[in-house]
Amino acid sequence: MPENTYYDTMIDIINNAIQRIVRTARRIWASLTVRIVFILLVVMGAMGYYLSKSLVNVVTTTHNAERSRDMSKVVTRSIDGRLHRHESAVLAGAYASSRILTPTNSAAFCDSIRALGELDSVYISGKDNPIPEMQQAIQDLYDTNSSQWTEPYRTGGDSLGAPVVTFAVPLNNASGHIYAVLCGDVKLQWLYQLAELESKTDKSEMFVYSKSGVCVYSNDHKQEMTLIDTDKYDDANDLQFNFISGDTFLSSRPTFRASVDRIGWNVICSIPLNDSSQMSTIIKWITYPFVIFIFFIMALVITLFVRWQLSPLRTITDATEAISHGQFDAEVPVVKTHTDIRLLRDSFVRMQSSLQQYMKELQSTAEQKASIERDLAIASEIQKGMLPDSFPQRDDIDIYGLLRPAKSIGGDLFDFFMKDHRLYFCIGDVSGKGVPAALFMTAVGHLFRSIGRTSNNPADICRSISNGLTEGNEQNMFCTLFIGILDMTTGQLDYCNAGHNFPIYITGGNTSFLHTKINMPAGAFADVDYQAESFRMKHGDTLCLYTDGVTEAENRGKKLFGDDSMVASISRCLSDSMQSLANNLLVTVRQFADGAQQSDDITILCLKYK
Repeated sequence: MPENTYYDTMIDIINNAIQRIVRTARRIWASLTVRIVFILLVVMGAMGYYLSKSLVNVVTTTHNAERSRDMSKVVTRSIDGRLHRHESAVLAGAYASSRILTPTNSAAFCDSIRALGELDSVYISGKDNPIPEMQQAIQDLYDTNSSQWTEPYRTGGDSLGAPVVTFAVPLNNASGHIYAVLCGDVKLQWLYQLAELESKTDKSEMFVYSKSGVCVYSNDHKQEMTLIDTDKYDDANDLQFNFISGDTFLSSRPTFRASVDRIGWNVICSIPLNDSSQMSTIIKWITYPFVIFIFFIMALVITLFVRWQLSPLRTITDATEAISHGQFDAEVPVVKTHTDIRLLRDSFVRMQSSLQQYMKELQSTAEQKASIERDLAIASEIQKGMLPDSFPQRDDIDIYGLLRPAKSIGGDLFDFFMKDHRLYFCIGDVSGKGVPAALFMTAVGHLFRSIGRTSNNPADICRSISNGLTEGNEQNMFCTLFIGILDMTTGQLDYCNAGHNFPIYITGGNTSFLHTKINMPAGAFADVDYQAESFRMKHGDTLCLYTDGVTEAENRGKKLFGDDSMVASISRCLSDSMQSLANNLLVTVRQFADGAQQSDDITILCLKYK
């Protein structure tokens, strides 16, 4: 064979082989299975590369990141717990102020709140506060009519003053308008002790800033009470990864940010990385070969798996088409292999049965709802059964009470009983509504009867009830109470007002409020000293007790019934029996509401000393 002919033949063979390879490659690439496998392998290769790099960073930073996270959470809980204690004392004082605060006892009132809440100072402010930093906060409070924490500021109005933050609560009159603001100041020096306690290393850093960007605490004390330049960050989360220490960004250090939602502060903690170069090398030698091995194994597995999954897809196409035309009882072919297609087939089968099951469940839901309504009705009857259902027919006393809950069951109560020649009576209003308030009310009623039978002092009864309610009171519920003991032979009335509305006293044809001493609501705090008062009732005098569901009843125009309307209503029925007096007052309140939904429980207890 000539040499040229040999070379031409070899070139033809090579060209034919190349053409067959190209045709085969095109045919293979046209397959959906191959395309899916190729895309998955590319994705897996990229993921394997970045996974190996990520493992190095994750292992070397996890330890210090956990320490930073734990530190920030502990600090956040400590700050939140302390502010919660201060906030609860001011809120409880504000709640009681509507009933017991008078112009003559404001100083004693503020001192009692300061002592209970361990506050640095408590005072009542008007709209024009002399402290410049407080003026905007009080203006916002008047606009929103809601309590709030102020931004941090320095006392004394200069750079030498101590950092302080104030919790302000609006004080509303009977018409719902703000007449003053109750302020509780908290100095922030305790943040230094908290940082020193929680720092596990001298290099750890803690940074606390307010919602407006004021630095509350920093290891660099020169930054404190200065405004952070937040314009360089998109949001507060950027500070988590660009933690500021002086002018240095510590982006290579693990940091963690937690929020104190109660006051809007943010806490950032940072602990430096440990030397982990040796560990990084070990991880690379282990990770890279492992990723390459997994890559080839998964290439084979994915190829076989995709072919296996797609093979039975055509078998359920016809059944799917029939279902799409509304034939929900059409038979779907069984797919025996354990693939996603079998799951798809099973989902169509479940869809067929779900329509029938839906109607059954709908009927069952209706029955359960009816059962819950029956249970609430039974609970309402049980609650009514715990209240006095009969009133004594005596020549020396006329007493009558009623309770109308806002829901099926409520949190108001009234009760009375006779012991020897004394009449023990009480009325109360539990914080909240519904089932929790009803359960709390049950405990109050039980404590009143059990403690009252062994004590003749209403202050001791209030103290014992309050101590009993604080045990296990995780929800921080409380109850306002008015407890009285009337000596039927002498007319001597001993009573104690635990944060309840002032009663109405009628004597000699004159109707007025009976102003009482200041006492905290029962259950707010343990071991509170309660003070009792007394006076002698005359024959024919009447005492009317009520809850704020009467005075705070609203009509369609959101106007309150108010104290004046209640006094006027009672004054028109001075000669009536106590039952008529209570019922007439209830009718007057409902006429005023004019069909508006009752927002709070209404309870009335009236008694006349004959």
